[in-house]
Amino acid sequence: SPHIDNFSPHWVLLYYVNTSDGDTLLFKETTEEIPLSQVSNQTLNIKAKIKPKKGRAVLFNGKHYHCGCPPIENEYRIAINHNFTIKE
Repeated sequence: SPHIDNFSPHWVLLYYVNTSDGDTLLFKETTEEIPLSQVSNQTLNIKAKIKPKKGRAVLFNGKHYHCGCPPIENEYRIAINHNFTIKE
C-alpha cells in the first residue's frame, strides 16, 4: 500500500542489497495534497518506478507516497531503508 515512513519532514534513502524484481513505486502525490487517512480511497499517479539493482540507491523527499512491490520471479527483495532529516 502507498505510505509514508514518518509524519515529520524527512528524506528517504533506499539502498538495494540484491538485484530482484519488485519495483519501488514513487508517487507524485504527497501528504500535503492527500492526508494519509484518505490515501487508500485515491488513485495515485506514478512518478517513478525504480528497479531493485544490487548497489543502487534512491533518495527522495519523504512526503511523497511510495511502496514496494513484492518480488514474483525472485525469492528475495532486500532493501535498506534509512529515514533522516537535514539540519538547516
